[in-house]
Amino acid sequence: MTKETQSKQILRYLRSGRTITSMEAFRKFNITCLSERIRDCRKEHNIRTTMVTKNKKRFAEYKLIKS
Repeated sequence: MTKETQSKQILRYLRSGRTITSMEAFRKFNITCLSERIRDCRKEHNIRTTMVTKNKKRFAEYKLIKS
């Protein structure tokens, strides 16, 4: 059985209509470098980045834009 790549895990999650942040990616998939996986996914998909501020911390939130 082939293990699903991290990029495919992220795409599957985003296709469900959810957004994802680095902390969520680490908690759900044990992915430590989400920005790199998003970069890989952007080669074939339109992904929007929104900068979010929460508790005086700023971070990126990613969402798949369906065409």
